Amino acid sequence: MKQEWNFLSERYLNTENSIERRNIMSALGCSGDRDTLSKYLMTVVAEDSPVRKQDGVYVVNGVVGGSALGVEVAWDWLTDNWDLIRQVQVRPVLN
Repeated sequence: MKQEWNFLSERYLNTENSIERRNIMSALGCSGDRDTLSKYLMTVVAEDSPVRKQDGVYVVNGVVGGSALGVEVAWDWLTDNWDLIRQVQVRPVLN
């Protein structure tokens, strides 16, 4: 499973097609590994993230829509990092 996730992650980094990038962001959220999902969610707030600030919502939606585990991981991430998320994210995305 990790090999497929890494393949998609590399594909995301190497494509310029915005539709493909969004589809990949959703697919990456379907991982069944808690640590992988947590690290993926952190790309929403990381300074050196390849994910554009305005695309963070696609990462969160992908994780939440991927599985029950994703909902749990996303909730934990939101509650643990709320202040950082509000600080880093563009205000209209969160309102």
